[in-house]
Amino acid sequence: MATYTVSKNGKTISVSGKTYSLAAFKNQFRTEPGVPLNPGAKGYAAPKAGAKAPTKINTTPKPGSTKIGKLSGGRGGGIGGMFGIKNR
Repeated sequence: MATYTVSKNGKTISVSGKTYSLAAFKNQFRTEPGVPLNPGAKGYAAPKAGAKAPTKINTTPKPGSTKIGKLSGGRGGGIGGMFGIKNR
């Protein structure tokens, strides 16, 4: 079991050196029943069986390496291509 600490504002929870949002924590870990996650609370949490790993977002992308998907592909091009509008 890992120990957790709820932040003073009650929006994030630290577990073994990693910080999770309140929603992500509830998806990843289970706590003792009836234990509230009040600001400043501490306790023990166990990983949930079959919990999905949180999606990692690159917060510092390198210039020139970020790619934008094909938003204007398809017939018509531009915004019309997104919605399948044909040129007439």
